Amino acid sequence: HLAGENDALVKFEWQRRTMDALRRLNQCGDGAPWGARGDCIRYESAVDCPVVTCIHGGTHRFPTFAPALITAFFQQVARTPHPAIPPGPTTP
Repeated sequence: HLAGENDALVKFEWQRRTMDALRRLNQCGDGAPWGARGDCIRYESAVDCPVVTCIHGGTHRFPTFAPALITAFFQQVARTPHPAIPPGPTTP
């Protein structure tokens, strides 16, 4: 989750509540620094659904660094199939 502390459209407190709820839902433990930025935290999950938060001082505007972070996250989690999701249908 990317959260801007100065977001006037989606208040930071609302985003904080969403991040907290997502970590509870995904049964996440304590976080650890993630990536090259100092403001991103990865929370490992007991149900194999990690959460990454990146809280920056910006606004609602999509940060220029975001695409690289999102790509890195999905590249990491895509390597391990989720046990609760069955494989997709096969075609002949």
